[in-house]
Amino acid sequence: MLKKLSLFIDTTTVQSPNSFKKEKSGLYDSFDFLALIRAWKDIAGSKLSEHTIPLKNQNGTLIVLSNHSAFANELSFMELPLKKKIFEKFPSLEKSIVSIKFIVDTTHFSKQYEQFVT
Repeated sequence: MLKKLSLFIDTTTVQSPNSFKKEKSGLYDSFDFLALIRAWKDIAGSKLSEHTIPLKNQNGTLIVLSNHSAFANELSFMELPLKKKIFEKFPSLEKSIVSIKFIVDTTHFSKQYEQFVT
């Protein structure tokens, strides 16, 4: 028998909508990750944003996907300025992004870039 998802969520501990603290239910207040993808050109610059795209935020590490190791390497040297720009644009992410990891996967990058940017 199917049950409603609301039966499993404890709504009595809900705090402010901008809070990123973990609730008793194990859920976090959501952040629109697509907003970060859309703003990536302003954050990374027009040239680097053509070759990189944020993929996910996992355990305090923002994973950025690249289509070439040269661009991933270039951005790895810019981690601190990138984090500063991200936090200026999205202050709520300051506590949820500790580091940035750059990975290279040409095929996966093409699929992600076509899906979200074009």
